[in-house]
Amino acid sequence: MCKRLAISLILFFAMLNLQAQQEVINRLVGNLNEVTLHQKVEREDLVKEFMDISEKGRFGGADDLKLYLEVNSSDSEIKEFMDTQKADGSWPDIDYKDRNNSSWAPKLHAIRFQTMAKSYKTPGSKYYNSKDLSVALHKSMAFWYEKKLVCPNWWYNDIGIPLWMGPGFLLLKDELTPYEKQQALEIMKKRVYGATGQNKVWIAGNMVICALLSDNLTLAVSSRDSIASEIYVTTKEGLQPDYSFHQHGAQMQFGNYGLAYISSMAYWARVFEGTPLAFDSHKMKYLRNYILEGIQWTIWKGKMDPGACARQVFNNSQKAKSFSLSVS
Repeated sequence: MCKRLAISLILFFAMLNLQAQQEVINRLVGNLNEVTLHQKVEREDLVKEFMDISEKGRFGGADDLKLYLEVNSSDSEIKEFMDTQKADGSWPDIDYKDRNNSSWAPKLHAIRFQTMAKSYKTPGSKYYNSKDLSVALHKSMAFWYEKKLVCPNWWYNDIGIPLWMGPGFLLLKDELTPYEKQQALEIMKKRVYGATGQNKVWIAGNMVICALLSDNLTLAVSSRDSIASEIYVTTKEGLQPDYSFHQHGAQMQFGNYGLAYISSMAYWARVFEGTPLAFDSHKMKYLRNYILEGIQWTIWKGKMDPGACARQVFNNSQKAKSFSLSVS
């Protein structure tokens, strides 16, 4: 049934004229940029706590780095990024030769790129449409394109870097040179065949951004269908009948892949809302049930139960995961 529906959607969009296709793409781009720029936390004490827990983008876990990207950096921090950036677009405080499998240091470059892009496109920011910040953004892209850094851990190369740079690329879509766009697409179009569960969702989500950068509605539809295909109950990897979440076999992954799963699905539900690609009510029910009957019960007094944190138990992880769920 899902495959037949996917084929029907692709045929439907193929019959639309170019103008109609572009209107859908423009709506998706607008929705995604709006979600990227939306400030979910405004209380100064919480903004500081999100920054501290995530170590201003230096921390290792995807859910904890999400805290940093969910709040807007101060104008003074953006100024510091511009003032300390080297002529080649790099930063002196990042170890670009790092070979760690986790907490890979060069990821901070990608995260700063998105952070600066958000400030550049946020009305009210001191650096909204700033020429100086635009120069810094293009320099940071040029450095990454030239060095083509590779982490020993495949996840950063095929998922993490596209995940963190993609929203920035899309915010700058209308300002990218043909070369910059081509290089951005090379970063985004990573396909890991055989991926399952949340890994599949991450990869498909990156491919949606790739599709929007290249105005390819057919690719956007097929990538959306890959995301939606993981919204079902199974006894294999993914959402379980008791609304727990398994990944890498029968391992309970509420605080790791399961947390990223609901964060990603909430994100894409907002992006697809109001378009022909919106999730149907049946799939939205599964997502609501996962929150109400599953993952919410792991949170107590602002912290996730350590037994639910899966393989990510470290200093402040319980609070970080609780915060991450609250802004999903």
